[in-house]
Amino acid sequence: MLGASEEELVELSKKDELVKEFDQKMYILNSDGTFIRTVSEEEDKERLTNTRISLAKEEAVEEERMEIAKAMLGKSDISYISEVTGLSITAIEKLKEENRK
Repeated sequence: MLGASEEELVELSKKDELVKEFDQKMYILNSDGTFIRTVSEEEDKERLTNTRISLAKEEAVEEERMEIAKAMLGKSDISYISEVTGLSITAIEKLKEENRK
């Protein structure tokens, strides 16, 4: 994911509500004359790309934490899994339930 192209990141962002919200806010800012005069198109594109990359990295870390939690299920108690992965107990319980199906 870290080596993803801009097109791949755009596709990924379509699935992420936070990125959708960011894109909407950027659209509003790009309609603001004051903002347009202070930020060049290149700077705007660079910021958007950097944000998408950052969000993709965060998603990759979250996916890795979920995979670690899955591997620990059944071998460790939920509170310990939460401590190790940083995931909430609720998220781990949900993951445990999904794995039963």
